[in-house]
Amino acid sequence: MGKTIRSKLTSAVVLIFVLTLLISNSVIVAIAGSNFTSYQTGNLQSEADKYAGTIDKWIEGERTMTEGVVSNVLALFCQEKTALPRYLRSWHPSPP
Repeated sequence: MGKTIRSKLTSAVVLIFVLTLLISNSVIVAIAGSNFTSYQTGNLQSEADKYAGTIDKWIEGERTMTEGVVSNVLALFCQEKTALPRYLRSWHPSPP
């Protein structure tokens, strides 16, 4: 620092000003980051909810289709006692 009172005072004022700017910028960045994070979290949650609904509908459709196949296979088996074993043997022949 300088030797005169004026230079010491000027240096102190500049140092206070720089520290004030640094602290205020840090607070602004922290608040903006927090707001941005909460905004992005809300967006991600709404997207997740939308896709979860789509996946639930798809799984429900697959379950319905599987239940239909099972009921058809059971109806075939009840209709003709040898139909199902014959069908299974056609896909998996017995060992020699």
